[in-house]
Amino acid sequence: MPRSTMPPRTIRTPVAAAAFVLLIGACSSGSSSSAPEGDESSGEPVAADCDPARPANPGTDDRVFDHGGTEREYALSVPDGYTGEAEVPMIVNLHGLSSTIDEQDAVSDFPHRAGDRGYVVVTPQALPVALPVGENGALEETLFWNMAAATSQGDTALDADDDSDFIERLVASVEDELCIDPGRLFVSGLSNGAGMTMALACDPDSRFAAAAPVAGVNMTNVCPAPGPVSTVAFHGDVDDAVDYAGGNVAGFDLGNPGVEERMNELAAVGGCDDTATVERPFDDVEVRTWENCTDGTDVVLYTVVGGGHTWPGLTTYYDEPVGAAGQTTSIIATDEILDFFDAHSVPTG
Repeated sequence: MPRSTMPPRTIRTPVAAAAFVLLIGACSSGSSSSAPEGDESSGEPVAADCDPARPANPGTDDRVFDHGGTEREYALSVPDGYTGEAEVPMIVNLHGLSSTIDEQDAVSDFPHRAGDRGYVVVTPQALPVALPVGENGALEETLFWNMAAATSQGDTALDADDDSDFIERLVASVEDELCIDPGRLFVSGLSNGAGMTMALACDPDSRFAAAAPVAGVNMTNVCPAPGPVSTVAFHGDVDDAVDYAGGNVAGFDLGNPGVEERMNELAAVGGCDDTATVERPFDDVEVRTWENCTDGTDVVLYTVVGGGHTWPGLTTYYDEPVGAAGQTTSIIATDEILDFFDAHSVPTG
């Protein structure tokens, strides 16, 4: 049954935590209804012609997906005007540490804003994992995306689900059910969700046409993608959770790269110019663009000057307190992300 898409009354600011000590060096990158089971999906793109049609009612449903015998929650938002005959793009929308489906949908506003552009939005929820986030490092269960499983760098000493496999199978399941354009799959996320976004985008077998990490593009140490990854990233230069200069997540020196260093790495993979052009369209926003990339790749970084660990522009459409300093109203990250996604696709053969 469709559920209300009204945002919750409060939003917990998703922040990185000491949990990343365990894995960051190994990272790359209403009512419920039952959806097709993940273990039965091949993970391959579905036929492109959508014949017969794959109709669905518009709106947002809370759902359950079976991943290896574990029930995983997600929300599926189908836009108005969806016919099941014409292929539509899809966004995977990933929440931050300890956050939820409802909170991420409210922060990003993707079900509304992306829905207005014809996107299907899939917002999954992480599983609770015991992490040292309590007082004096005590273990507490908190919702967390396991980014390390996206790499082949060995054990991470973290007892967590393979979220990379879960998301890939969930995407394939939605493709089986709806008329999705296999060349226009996108992923975005905040904080821990941004780290998971890059783990997915940098996977050698990634099918995502573009990625949009917010406050966490540099949360992982390695991006081993053999091909270019079109990326638009957003980060505050005084983010106190994921340091803009790198080497620090939640107060722990982890040796992760700086934001601009990570973007330079992505630009190099995409064959872009070594040096970005820098523009200052607003007093509190710098835009770095790496030009002359190959194969339609684009790499763009929005730096919020004085910006904190937050989703830029959130307060322009959500008037509840968000508990994060360094917010800007000069840009709306959601709109910039959607413009970027609108401009990208990948060949599907």
